[in-house]
Amino acid sequence: MELDEEIEALRAIFAQEGELEVTRDRDGRTVLQFHLTIDDDVDISHSNQLKVDLSLTLLPSYPKDPPSVCISSSQLTRETQDKVKNDLGKFIKDLPSEPVSMEIVFWIKEHIHKYVTHNQLTAQSERVSSTEIPCTYAVLHLDHMRAKQRYVKTLLAWAEGGSLTGRVVFCKHLIFIILIGMSRNVKDFIVNLKTQTVDVDSSGRSCKEKMMSVISEGDHSGVLSSSSVYGYSYLFQGATGFGSHFLTAAYLAEAMVYRGHDVTFVISHTAAHHMEHPKWGPLFDFILYKSPSNSSEYWLMQNALVEKSLREGVFTGLRTYFPKVMSSLAAECEAVFIDKELIANLRKKNFDFVVYDAFWPCSAILAEQLSIKSILMSPSGYLGDLVSLLGSPANPAFISYFFESPPLLPFTFFERVINYLLAQMTSVMFQYTVIPMYDNVRRRLDMRLDITYEEFLVYQTELVLLNMDSELEAPVPLSPNIIPVGGLTAHKAEPLSTDLEKFVLSAAKDGLVVFSLGTYVNRLPKAIKRVIIDAFVDLPYKVLWKSDNTENEPLPPNVKAQKWLPVNDLLGHNQTKVFVCQGGNNGFYEAIYHGVPMVVLPVMADQDLVGSKVHVLGIGTKLNIRTMTSLELKEAITQVMTDPRIRENSRRLRNIYRDKPMNATERAAHWIEHVTRSGGSIYKPDLSRLNYIQSSLLDVYFFLAFVTITFGFLLYKISLFVVFSVSGA
Repeated sequence: MELDEEIEALRAIFAQEGELEVTRDRDGRTVLQFHLTIDDDVDISHSNQLKVDLSLTLLPSYPKDPPSVCISSSQLTRETQDKVKNDLGKFIKDLPSEPVSMEIVFWIKEHIHKYVTHNQLTAQSERVSSTEIPCTYAVLHLDHMRAKQRYVKTLLAWAEGGSLTGRVVFCKHLIFIILIGMSRNVKDFIVNLKTQTVDVDSSGRSCKEKMMSVISEGDHSGVLSSSSVYGYSYLFQGATGFGSHFLTAAYLAEAMVYRGHDVTFVISHTAAHHMEHPKWGPLFDFILYKSPSNSSEYWLMQNALVEKSLREGVFTGLRTYFPKVMSSLAAECEAVFIDKELIANLRKKNFDFVVYDAFWPCSAILAEQLSIKSILMSPSGYLGDLVSLLGSPANPAFISYFFESPPLLPFTFFERVINYLLAQMTSVMFQYTVIPMYDNVRRRLDMRLDITYEEFLVYQTELVLLNMDSELEAPVPLSPNIIPVGGLTAHKAEPLSTDLEKFVLSAAKDGLVVFSLGTYVNRLPKAIKRVIIDAFVDLPYKVLWKSDNTENEPLPPNVKAQKWLPVNDLLGHNQTKVFVCQGGNNGFYEAIYHGVPMVVLPVMADQDLVGSKVHVLGIGTKLNIRTMTSLELKEAITQVMTDPRIRENSRRLRNIYRDKPMNATERAAHWIEHVTRSGGSIYKPDLSRLNYIQSSLLDVYFFLAFVTITFGFLLYKISLFVVFSVSGA
């Protein structure tokens, strides 16, 4: 049976208005959406009707490949929906490679009532329509939740036992529980919470909840619709769990949790300290994989990359250590998939989407193995090869691929030649260095190799989030599936610790300089460190310096060194006048958000590009950290501190950047929710299916050239014929 014939047969069976909707997207996928009302075989009274939304996505290869299925119902708990989906998946797996849509619908109609008890179904129906049984809502406040996973599991069990719907909401340092259900069941829930053991104390011993309070209680009407009670479940990966890559993902994941969704991170066991972090620990669930290396080996490689870049330049550092870093990440990837128990646990969680860092290609393979659509995030901002692969043209005629000191637009002829060669070199390095490493991992683990990495990346990726802001970057074309969300870590400043606040306030007269070279620059060569300290000596300002200072060198009295600084909070303090940084993308947007001028000392990767951007925008200056002198650093800090044009530009860009209806994390969270609900295929451009010749119009140029040459040749021959004819006559 052809697909069109199958759809016509389905339309004949499900003929009621709104019962069946059929849509097709640009990728050739067909989506069948059924809105079913299913009666209980035993009691078909109205109160036992179950409303179920069933969505079948048919790939172009259907029926050879089975459809993907999505089931939802406001009358079923999320756990019940997951159970139905799992059993239905087993049923579909055993079906032959022929049209099966009708069999799937009939299976749902026949089996759905087995997954919910009569009492649960009746209670759900009454909650929606009955006015005879008193339904109430309650908003509860918890002071803390140390054993989060166990605590939430207990709350879920109580809610299901009392046929309650609800949500646990984490809002900054506040935790709320929202409940809807029959009054007596809500009361029972509160009694359980006050009398039973649900948490652990600071020493890890089980204890009862003593810090719960009822904020509000009353009629549920209009407070919360049952269709929106259950949040989505997301699997996040911020690379292996270290540095700014994890931090960027964590701030975005935090926004998702505050919207009522569940977030699970997969990280290396060497990054397990995040589980004990006072902020991230209570917010997320963490699943650890056994890393083939320890954290000291990871940081040794990072330090070697930094040292090479500092001694011989950014390009040399990348050329020497980029393959080694990528090889190490490929080994980490293999460690993830070797852990069969971990993969099995991930499958059981039935995530709605994977949100992952573009820096680690392993995440795309994980999404493919779990058969989950993905959302890709680039903490570094614009990546030409990535956006080009996913549908946006990245033309080297006006998009820079320079690693250091990029020229200003418009490029000269020779600048365009060099830029084109750099673009091709980047693409070749990715195609023939990075991707083969992960293909080898797939081959060793017997994964499917009939589809290339690029093919399943294009197919799996529904949305791309770029940590960039259009107002602060050179103009680039972006297709609708690529969303700029620059400044994911930038936010309002939080209070400083007592000792930091005391030091900052001591700078009230002259101002404060915040000096941080980021997460990965932990040690500096002695010569460069000496230059920096000598520059501090002559500065009339107080300086907060992120530095290990392992040699215990004596520091000037105006300098305070710490291993870690809350950079965003310091930049938001009114005493901070200058930010000296390495040019990391997160630090750049945090400085923009707070309107603080910058002195950029690029160390590695794309940091020189950020330094050039700071200079062009007129909000600071850039120095070469390898060749600068103490005098040059001192003069640069003084100039940025005192130049009124730089300070005015910083304030102006701060106001432009903040003048938006949503901040970066809110915008990113909105798009993630939207794509989770509605899918992202409608935003994918057809350009992603064009080859290089087609997208570059080379075939058109050759055709026009051929027509022009042919026409010119014929015109020439005709002219000769006329001339000879006249001469002969």
